[in-house]
Amino acid sequence: MGRKAFVNDLRDAALPGRFAQVSDVTGGDDDGTIKFMFQSLAFSVEEIAIDAMVSDVSDYPSDHSYFLFTTSENAPSAVNEAVQSVQPSVSGRSISQMLLEVSTAINHALLGKDKPDGDPESSDAIDEDDPLIEDDSDADMWSTHSPTSEKPTEAAFKDGGSRPILEREVKARIRSDLRLVKEAGFKIGVLGNLEQSGIVCVSVRIAKLGISEEALKAWGLKRNHYLIFLIRYGNGYKNIEDVKEETKSGISRTEFRVALCQQYKPTITEATNAFSQLSGQSKASNVVEQGQASSRSAAQTAVGTLEPLFIGRPLNELLTRLPAIIKYRIACSYSWTGAELFFNEIQSKAATSIDVTQASFNVSDPPVSQALPKMVTADHIGETLLPELMSFPLAAMQFVLRHFVRCTDFCLVCHCKIDTNFEALKPYVCSKPLCLFQYMALGFGPSIEWEILSQPYVVDLLVSFCYASAQGRRLKDFPIGIDLKVPILPQPAPTQITGYHHYHRPPLSVPASAPSTPATRFVPRPIPSRFDSTARELLLIDRKAPGPLKIGDWLVVTATCFEGAYHARVEENFFPTIRLGELIYVSGVARMPSDSGISNISASVGLVDAEVFVYDQSFDELSDHDKQSSITCILDTLPDVMQMKAFLESHPQDPSLKRFRHRISDTALNLLRWIIASNRSCIMQVDRPSSSASSAGGEDRVSGMEEWMQFRFAQGAPDKEQRFMDCVKEVSTRLQLGNYPTLFAWHGSPLPNWHSIVREGLHFNDTLHGRAYGHGVYMSPHATTSIGYSGMGYYSADPSTSISNNWRNSKLCVSSALALNEVINAPNEFVHRNPHYVVNQIDWIQARYLFVKANNRELGQNFGDSTPPKHVYRQDPKHVALGVHGQPVIIPITAISKSRRPTAVTSPLPLGNKKVKVTGSATQEQAEKSEDDAASMITDASDIAILLSDDEDEDAVSPPPNHSRKGDAQPIPQTEPVKTDFVPGQLQASTLPLLAPPSSASTSATKALLTTLKQTLHIQNTTPLHELGWYINEDLITNMYQWIVEMHSFEPSLPLAQDMKSAGLRSIILEMRFSSNFPISPPFVRVIRPRFLPFMHGGGGHVTAGGALCMELLTNSGWSPVSSVESVLLQVRLAMSSLDPKPARLMCTGRLGVGPVGGKRSAGPARGGYGDAAAGGEYSVGEAVEAYKRACAIHGWEVPKEFDDFLKA
Repeated sequence: MGRKAFVNDLRDAALPGRFAQVSDVTGGDDDGTIKFMFQSLAFSVEEIAIDAMVSDVSDYPSDHSYFLFTTSENAPSAVNEAVQSVQPSVSGRSISQMLLEVSTAINHALLGKDKPDGDPESSDAIDEDDPLIEDDSDADMWSTHSPTSEKPTEAAFKDGGSRPILEREVKARIRSDLRLVKEAGFKIGVLGNLEQSGIVCVSVRIAKLGISEEALKAWGLKRNHYLIFLIRYGNGYKNIEDVKEETKSGISRTEFRVALCQQYKPTITEATNAFSQLSGQSKASNVVEQGQASSRSAAQTAVGTLEPLFIGRPLNELLTRLPAIIKYRIACSYSWTGAELFFNEIQSKAATSIDVTQASFNVSDPPVSQALPKMVTADHIGETLLPELMSFPLAAMQFVLRHFVRCTDFCLVCHCKIDTNFEALKPYVCSKPLCLFQYMALGFGPSIEWEILSQPYVVDLLVSFCYASAQGRRLKDFPIGIDLKVPILPQPAPTQITGYHHYHRPPLSVPASAPSTPATRFVPRPIPSRFDSTARELLLIDRKAPGPLKIGDWLVVTATCFEGAYHARVEENFFPTIRLGELIYVSGVARMPSDSGISNISASVGLVDAEVFVYDQSFDELSDHDKQSSITCILDTLPDVMQMKAFLESHPQDPSLKRFRHRISDTALNLLRWIIASNRSCIMQVDRPSSSASSAGGEDRVSGMEEWMQFRFAQGAPDKEQRFMDCVKEVSTRLQLGNYPTLFAWHGSPLPNWHSIVREGLHFNDTLHGRAYGHGVYMSPHATTSIGYSGMGYYSADPSTSISNNWRNSKLCVSSALALNEVINAPNEFVHRNPHYVVNQIDWIQARYLFVKANNRELGQNFGDSTPPKHVYRQDPKHVALGVHGQPVIIPITAISKSRRPTAVTSPLPLGNKKVKVTGSATQEQAEKSEDDAASMITDASDIAILLSDDEDEDAVSPPPNHSRKGDAQPIPQTEPVKTDFVPGQLQASTLPLLAPPSSASTSATKALLTTLKQTLHIQNTTPLHELGWYINEDLITNMYQWIVEMHSFEPSLPLAQDMKSAGLRSIILEMRFSSNFPISPPFVRVIRPRFLPFMHGGGGHVTAGGALCMELLTNSGWSPVSSVESVLLQVRLAMSSLDPKPARLMCTGRLGVGPVGGKRSAGPARGGYGDAAAGGEYSVGEAVEAYKRACAIHGWEVPKEFDDFLKA
């Protein structure tokens, strides 16, 4: 309803006389824009024109945000500040509410400025109780309840004179706190006005946190991501004492969020949305918490889009405790551990009844790995004596890192320390029953949406194993206590052909000790009805049937005229007629590859006699036999994983399966959550089925197992992994195993056993195939031997039915599975060693790889053997694991636990003009330090300014290298070799198409460009050339609406850089043209020279055939008025450096025709020398404009309305 609601509200707000001080409310030229005038006769303020832009009209009226700015040139500074500061608070408000809040904010800002004294007619007349009256007493200056902290003072908005003491002290405190954050190694960003309200962003690159490569993969992180920590202050900036005071009232106006971003700070819209989306039970609560990032273009993603964090929800919930935890730390001199323990203790007891001095709270933080960098282990509060010297943003960020980098050390629910002696890979929960319940039943654990989006085939595998186990009656643990409601269906004999029923597959043997619920049989309670599958309607025959069905109920419809059953949700109830949602057909026979799970059969036209069974039986009350039947029944209704993934990707603003309610019942969703959450091992996809040959697992794939799809146990269940590690250490020491502490062996088992194997590991509690060689787990060094055991033991009661153990909607269609296990290398202590390994000590065995025989045709992938991994595990020559062809398999080093593998770091060592790659051992911290940090973002000038006092320059914060051509800023001597061959200031004006100022220039655009140029040059003059990668010569800017930019210092390995070197070029010359509507409209960016190889000839880099940039960011569809020139140039540089779909290449012209520099030339007319403008080496503005329009037409992007003016310039 977004657009319709927006139009209706705008029409209502535009009614004459609707507001006292707001008039002329109209829609703007662009979609989602609002224009209005503000006038206050009481303050003698002339009409001020204000524009408002809605972030996304489709999100209106609840999840949108506004971008507000004044367009009047004579607007007082107080009004400008008020309009900027009110932006966060009007997010999610209707147009009328927004206009009222903007009007109120401006009135507050103007109090005392030309205000008539004691005007009784004014609604803003000041009386003695007005909280804005400044109190002479400063005793409560920093209290959150003090009048001066609630609203800025009257004098704070005066243009002239000295600023009041309070304002200076607030700014000084902000500057002091944020400088400490910067000195600790973090990036600082400020969004909004911190003196009134605003957001502080503290960030750090993931690559600097010492997280292992294995954990990065398991957590879905990229090294170039920034971890973003946002602090939003509701009523102005608060120091650490203010935040502590807020805890007394129990209501905090300071909020916190964590997320990921490709820049060091998000846009203000993204930051504001993060708070509005994650508050309460907002429909988009999982967007930043967990799941998958929105499917946006690369340009949009890189200019400040927040991305998901795999443990975002637990972290955001933990941060609500942060003010209280810091309060207890400071008041009682606790460590982080002690303060957290005390906080947890007082949740169930009165604080006054607890002895704060007891030893259990006065504990030190446990030692952490020495490999972690200092910024992760530092403790600002513990190192600072006086609270008034503590920086709250710094202490809070250190708290975030404590629970993010070391998330496996803490329970995801209660956040208490988990006592383990090894480094886990996947965060989990402690053993408290309440934590386990919340983890399984309430979704406090891993997001199933995140799992489906990131590893869909792992989810398919887990569901398939659970289904096979239930079908084979091998399930022992059930999803009890999560309020599952299931239908009770008739179960006729398996030989019956018609009717919906379950086929029973008794196990070969069932252990006598297996727990079993008393066999209480519940009688099905069918509701007689007539069913029309075409109209999706039920007509209840018995008007006295148990209460009418409710909307949202799920039911099953069976009839004698069709085999199987329909599952559906009640959408409308016009008793006795019931209208159903999408019909999910589940047949009574084996799944065929073409089955989709959606109704795809033609029942008799019109009404047929049918029986209805409601999902109303408590799953917990069923017998074990019926529970397993119900599980297979419910899982048969689930769509396949690719359908679920496609649905989530189609709803990027709300990636939640709860919205898929017309297709997935609550019962099926909770069952799926239990299947995923109950798996404590960390299984990773090695092979990723696709149409490309590059989908093989590469460095993680075991070589020698053709035709088998591979998964890797990156880590087993935490408690099992710990016991295995202890055994490896003990036996290795006792037997002096040296370089071969473990060996690898295969284990094959029927599909119904794998649900428990991936959770519990291998054991020998059950006897399924006999024990001719003694009691223990049977394994073999030969894959073919174990494959023979992987399909044994389970058959249909009636072979004619052709029922398999496969989940009918599985994309994998697994027919068999076997594991490659790491086993302690002590064959002499095995129960038996030939022809099988028989090991009776289950803690000596840990599964490392899982191989499944999948339906390659269904997946569209043939899993041939891949290139062997470079880093391999050295097998004991006496005990080598052999693959399907009888040859030794090649096992990657990643197969073993990361704590036992050597850390390899590749470091470039200078050797003359060359670099030699040397591999050696190093700590993780050393590996992080060796990484080039050139990808780090340049700090905005506005964020640098917040750290400076009025009489300081940037050198007071962090002296950077200087390469200004001006003589007033002396360059700092460089202590390392120059990292670029680019020399600034060499471009000649005579070779450039310089223009006169345009006739359409506007005062507002000129002022905006002057400010933008000043900020851009400041960044340029304070950043190393090789890091920046672009250069603007101020002497060449004779017209504020035309900037000449040189792109340089590209990564040497790029084809573009190699072409430039071959052509003797050190830079790419660009032109930026700005319109009179800047910054509302984007600049036009084009290449002047050299010419790039067109796409049709194999070129890329997002440069069109006419030299314009093919980027949505540079169109009305992707442009944001808050985008900086620095961010635009960064995106242009990234686009030119992109290898997708093809790398950028320069055109070389000569006798043979046209082609890439150094490459083959295609047939074509003879051209002049490379780069010669006279010979066609330079693009004209006309062809660039036409190419830009073509690109916009192809992609459906909106061209700025004033774009044709660029041709007239």
